[in-house]
Amino acid sequence: MHKFTSKSYKLVNFIKKIFSNILSTIISTIILFVILLIFFSTLGNYMNKKDRISVEENTVLKIDLSTPVVERSADNPIEFINSSGDNPIELKDALMSIEKAKNDDRIKLIYLNFSEVNSGLSCIEEIRAKLVDFKTSGKQIIAYSNYYSQYSYLLCSVADKIYLNPNGFIDLKGISASVVFFKNLLAKIGVETQIIRKGQFKSAVEPFTETKMSESSRLQTKLLIEDISKFMTNCISEERNIEISKINNDINELRLNSAAACKKLNYIDDILYEDQLKDSLKLFSSSTKIKTINLKNYVNVKLNNKQKISRNKIAVIYANGTISNNKGSINEIGTQTITKSLIQAREDKNVKAIVLRVNSPGGSAMTSDLIWRETIITKKEKPIIVSMGDYAASGGYYIACAADSIFSNKTTVTGSIGVFGIIPNLKKLYNEKLSVFFDTVNTHKYSDMGTNRRLTNFEIDKIRENINQIYSDFINKVADGRNMDTLYVDNIGQGRVWSGAKAKEIGLVDTHGGLFDAIDAAKLIANIDDYRIIELPKKKDPFQDIFSKINSSSKFINLIDNYNFKNLEESLEIERDILQMHMDNLIFFN
Repeated sequence: MHKFTSKSYKLVNFIKKIFSNILSTIISTIILFVILLIFFSTLGNYMNKKDRISVEENTVLKIDLSTPVVERSADNPIEFINSSGDNPIELKDALMSIEKAKNDDRIKLIYLNFSEVNSGLSCIEEIRAKLVDFKTSGKQIIAYSNYYSQYSYLLCSVADKIYLNPNGFIDLKGISASVVFFKNLLAKIGVETQIIRKGQFKSAVEPFTETKMSESSRLQTKLLIEDISKFMTNCISEERNIEISKINNDINELRLNSAAACKKLNYIDDILYEDQLKDSLKLFSSSTKIKTINLKNYVNVKLNNKQKISRNKIAVIYANGTISNNKGSINEIGTQTITKSLIQAREDKNVKAIVLRVNSPGGSAMTSDLIWRETIITKKEKPIIVSMGDYAASGGYYIACAADSIFSNKTTVTGSIGVFGIIPNLKKLYNEKLSVFFDTVNTHKYSDMGTNRRLTNFEIDKIRENINQIYSDFINKVADGRNMDTLYVDNIGQGRVWSGAKAKEIGLVDTHGGLFDAIDAAKLIANIDDYRIIELPKKKDPFQDIFSKINSSSKFINLIDNYNFKNLEESLEIERDILQMHMDNLIFFN
């Protein structure tokens, strides 16, 4: 009998493994192909369905704003897979849909149905204003909810009829602002925060240095929330014909804790279960059968009023999120995204005006200055109108101040003209908590300035010089952009935040209004009769983005597979040095 040698056995085993791998690869490829085929087939049907959405006569537009309303969202190619319905809707789409419904004869009324609003207060203000405008068409708005939160009631108060569940209530209790303080926690883990700031109201650093609000911080916070409360009570008073003093009294006494009380005090019109509301909807829509379309579907409905495509463009540039030293993305203002968009709009001869939509609490001083510089260059050629969202504070105001005109909502949080630097000292954390020690060799006296030791007085003075210079530059640029005296800007600056309502009074903004008010102003300044809107920065192709992330993940896995410990050790050392260099210049508008 023939016997296999050791080498023969290994060869047969090797051949078996090869065939096994080839077979598994073929099977995996077939399965992947089938999955992709099903996916793209389903996606194609979904997209066709979106394109074929139609509206029947006597239709009710149902709006549920418990879905997140955002400034801008990434295109989601697999939106149809998400059955929860919480895919965000862009503010622009919500506003345009309400405007479209106003002029669409097939839409008979709007039905508001939500208990909570998943959006910032400034967005709520813009949607509310658009709903008020909708009613000028003679069409009605009906609202129903199991209960109303403060902000959902603020929105629904525009309705011609407001209904409430028999067990419902209105959670109208006033505005509160709380700050979390980390000073003692950081001390326990051995982290000392070294703060240098310019502006007595620059309270962003206080959570790291205090255990309660400073008097200046408490004052500005109180004034801010009082402005918001005043806006809310004024809106409710105007729509429900209830005296402001009575509303404030009802809030203080928490009187709206039952449906019966809400009706008695005239905050609602009737108490019903939702199924009982159908007859009212039939009556208002003049139809025996209720036909509804939700907001997300109505966004994709196109009216038949065909118009020629205008060559004139108004570029809407979204500066959304924290200002960083990164490249930037849809929800982060980086060194490239906004500056490139401004250049693109400037160099496009068909762009006649620019609307810079700012929704940012601030961030990097350097990136803010780069964007400001690009607005200065651009406004020499084309008008720039700023539209402020929920926030346009600190660095957010810095990039806005040079515009030809600034629009804000009354509830926008803006101002905060100030600068701070924060450098943590991690020495105690390393030495006492983690038993990690550093031994350092320097070429110069302050080469090790960073996070591994406490700053010297000389180093603190040098950082303070830098911060004072940035603050001086900040107020000078605001003074130039707003045609103000520098001393006046310093007086209203000092890191103090303002509501949009107060900001108009002190000259930091020109007009109260939303995104489309700013677009209308841009049209007038550009002196054009027709236009089309382009949005910048351009969104990434969703599929390309998904595959690039998959590719990046694969490269990362391959990198780890092929990385040895020596390289990893060297890499960590380099990363630590880079971190220290960054910490040397942690200067923020925030």
